[in-house]
Amino acid sequence: MNRVSTAFLKEGAYLILISDITVRELAKAPQRVQNVIGTLPTEFVEFCFVNEEAQALAQKYIEAGVLTPGDLNDAEHVALVTISNVNSIVSCNFKHLVKTSKIAQFNSVNLVNNYGMIDIRRPGDFLL
Repeated sequence: MNRVSTAFLKEGAYLILISDITVRELAKAPQRVQNVIGTLPTEFVEFCFVNEEAQALAQKYIEAGVLTPGDLNDAEHVALVTISNVNSIVSCNFKHLVKTSKIAQFNSVNLVNNYGMIDIRRPGDFLL
């Protein structure tokens, strides 16, 4: 893994949330990618899990046409981040998530459903 800015972590600017979805997806990745989680400073890592609220919001993204039913994992991931009041998602999913138009669509659904706005960024935005 490239160097995450530990100065920002130590200042409390970032908390790294890792979802059960991410863990499942990483299980299919090459070992070097799977090892990334182990390199993160544990004091700044928390795990979160899909629940009914996240599933309901994910369904609203699908109903609004933001994503298709085949993209349920992506929808649940964004929903979980949203309900967890996280500001940004770091993703390599340039097809479905890291797109200005998609971010606007997610935020439109979020605002209609009384959730906050999110940002979706590429990993390079957080690396030194």
